[in-house]
Amino acid sequence: MSFERRQEQRLYPARGVGGARCSGDLDECPGEERRENAANQAYLESRTFASWLAANRLNLLQLGESAAIPGSQEGEEILAGREWHWRLKMSTTGDPRVLRTEIEVSPAEYPQTVEASMIGFVGVEQ
Repeated sequence: MSFERRQEQRLYPARGVGGARCSGDLDECPGEERRENAANQAYLESRTFASWLAANRLNLLQLGESAAIPGSQEGEEILAGREWHWRLKMSTTGDPRVLRTEIEVSPAEYPQTVEASMIGFVGVEQ
């Protein structure tokens, strides 16, 4: 029995419709596909870090490390060597022991561009 060795083909999703077909090495991709893949990687990296920051802010509230009071807060934070802007809105729910929390995270240089948002609930001591 003999086995043929095939070159692995990977599909790297592009931001637009469909994807670019390249071999495992991005250096072998045509120029435009390589640029799309690099842009997609940067976009996904940014969204991932912003999601982590939103989760961190929510966890701090749930652990009681930050004040859980209805209203809005915002601030700046550095994560992964980048500066981020976050906005937090806490509102009451039908249960007076629970606050609804909305968090939005943007790159500090583009505060109107929301890279990640998260909604959670925080318990309030009575």
